[in-house]
Parts: sequence; structure tokens; C-alpha cells
Amino acid sequence: MSSTAGDATKNIRALLNDQVGSRYVRTNEQVRNVMSNQMQLIASDTYGGLTKQATACTLVAGTDTYTVAPSATRIIYSVVALIRNSDLYPLRKIPFDAMLEFKRNTAAATGKPDRYAIYEDDSQLVKVVLYPTPSATDTLDAWYMDLPDPLTSDSSVIPFGTFGVKAVELLAAAEIAAGMTEEDLAACKLSAAAAPKWQADGQRFLALERERTARIAQSGGSVVRRYY
Repeated sequence: MSSTAGDATKNIRALLNDQVGSRYVRTNEQVRNVMSNQMQLIASDTYGGLTKQATACTLVAGTDTYTVAPSATRIIYSVVALIRNSDLYPLRKIPFDAMLEFKRNTAAATGKPDRYAIYEDDSQLVKVVLYPTPSATDTLDAWYMDLPDPLTSDSSVIPFGTFGVKAVELLAAAEIAAGMTEEDLAACKLSAAAAPKWQADGQRFLALERERTARIAQSGGSVVRRYY
């Protein structure tokens, strides 16, 4: 079952012995940020199935660059194909620097694209560059994976199973403890040995969550991106 960021924060503070609001060593926002990072790592590693997105974007004649991810938490792995009049035309993926070099050294051309490159812009949105530059309003299909949204408040949901939530708490506590100064550790009456122990315990719960999802998959079920 899922849990809220507020509940997980309380559990992490109990581990850290950092429960007095007037002298928190780490703010609630800092704790949530660490949990968000751990969530995304766990999601991509444990729940990271891919989904085909039909019509990831519609092409415009004369435009070679397109946004194919609606948010920074959607990871585009590949463009499946260009679709024209219900016919599918596979595209070849090339490195982004190779695409730039190709465009510099090749005469400008328009037509039906046959290759593409992917890059991330300053807003962390995924862009696709096509060659040749499209000459018609075709569409692109793509494979993608969504990462869970960042935790922004106590009511934000950690949408993992019980083992996954426990892994987030332990791994976040380990990361926070590992970054504490000697003064912080002393203020919390916390041993430096706590961080590696929680790291190991978190990995153990993560292994249990992987076993759980594997059993569901083997029985014909699906756990792919259960967190949206």
C-alpha cells in the first residue's frame, strides 16, 4: 500500500532522532527532497517498464525539433516510428552530437524523416530532432517511462508497495545521516554507524519489493508504473 510524505517523514525523523521542531537538523522540505530522489531511483530500477505512446507528437512541415515529453518526469527511451496514413516507418536513432555534425555537413533537406536524436533542454523536457526536416503532418510513436512526481507536501503520496515505502524511508535516512556533520550527529545522539546499517536494511527491503513485483509479473500480472 502507498504512504504519504508526512507519514514517511515522521518515520525518518524517528530513525534520526530528529523530532524536535524547534531544532530540526533537516527541514521537512529537505527530507522530502531526499525521499523524492530515492523514489525516482527506486522507480526506474524496480518498476521501470516501458509504455508505447501513440502519437507522441504531430510533425509540422518545415520544423525539425519537437517536445515529446510533457514533463521532466517522463523519460523517452526511443521513437518507435513515424506514422503516415496508418503506415509505420521505423526511424534510426543516432547520437545527438552525430546529428549536429550530420546537419552541419549535409545539405538542408526536407522529406520523410528516417533518423532522429534525443536531447534534454534547459527545462528538462525531452526533445527529438529529425532528419530530413519533415515535409508533412505525420506523427511519431515513442517508448517512455514515467517517474513518480516529486514530494512537495506532507499529503504527497509515495505510491509504492509496503516494502518499497520502507526502502524509501531507510535509504533516505541513510543519505541524510551520511551527510550530517559531527555536530549534527551529536545533536541527534546518532552514531555514524547508523547510515551504513540503514543503507543495508533499505537494500534488503528493496530486494523484497523486487521479489514481490517479479512474482506478480510471473503470474501474468502487471506492476509496470503502478505509481501513477
